[in-house]
Amino acid sequence: MNKTLLIIALLVLPISASGQELARQTDPCFDKATTQSELNTCATRALDSADVDLNRVYQQLLKKHAVQKTFIKKLKLAQEAWLKFRDAHIESFYPELNEDQLRAEGTIYSMCKVMENMRLTIERTEELKRMLNPKEGDICGI
Repeated sequence: MNKTLLIIALLVLPISASGQELARQTDPCFDKATTQSELNTCATRALDSADVDLNRVYQQLLKKHAVQKTFIKKLKLAQEAWLKFRDAHIESFYPELNEDQLRAEGTIYSMCKVMENMRLTIERTEELKRMLNPKEGDICGI
């Protein structure tokens, strides 16, 4: 696929431009990809990396506040709720398609779904990082 066509295709996708740009900036895999299959692989790798980062920050937050039992309990409830929200949100945008619909949507469909998942994961990680390391003077931070 021509790089120009690929860039145009990515720009018109119904996914977050910030998610697209973030993935393209942080993963050189996207620059090397020449087929949709390779782009799908890149998106999956980027999501896996974002998920590892999310889990690392979440574990750091649990460790930092280990003695605060109420905080830990509520954080775990919030994370469970966020996971349910994320999954429901993604399924609302990208419901399971039958074979005919999938052919009509094209092979980019699964990449779009993965990229939205990655965008949400990165956003959640940033929220947890703010909780982990609140700005000095932020009296409402943890």
